[in-house]
Amino acid sequence: VKTKSRPTDVLRYHAEGGAPLIHKLNRWLIIAIIVIVASGMVLTLWTVQREENLLRADLLSKTRLIQGGISTDHVKTLTGTESDLASPDYDILKEQLLRVESSDPQIRFIYILNQHPDGKIFFLVDSEPPGSQDFSPPGQGYPEASASLLDTFTTGREITEGPLTDRWGTWM
Repeated sequence: VKTKSRPTDVLRYHAEGGAPLIHKLNRWLIIAIIVIVASGMVLTLWTVQREENLLRADLLSKTRLIQGGISTDHVKTLTGTESDLASPDYDILKEQLLRVESSDPQIRFIYILNQHPDGKIFFLVDSEPPGSQDFSPPGQGYPEASASLLDTFTTGREITEGPLTDRWGTWM
């Protein structure tokens, strides 16, 4: 009796020992899929981290530019009290912050903070108009200040942090 070999028989049996070739192909296919998926995950995480680092660097760069345009002499005269609202230095700083905020659509809030001797953080001036629900008057406390923010007052190091959430929303 003569039998015909079918094309699928070639795939089913390995010539050396009769082990099913389809099982070996499946094993290699599964390994290849795992490697591809793992590589994709690593590449995605690397890309996200790289983009976040670039955004943080851009934020620090913008902050340095803003800082360079603000006169420390005007800041030094502020007391962090309601009387600052009548100060010409407060008005100058307020106007500068408003211009910066309006010039960059990525900036929603901009403000200058200070620290009391007891360590509490408070606002000196912000970019919100006085009638706004988000306005922070001079001297308003900022109890939501993170440990990293508090650390900047003692170390003087620049940082970016966040996203963090406080009473004004989620921000960096």
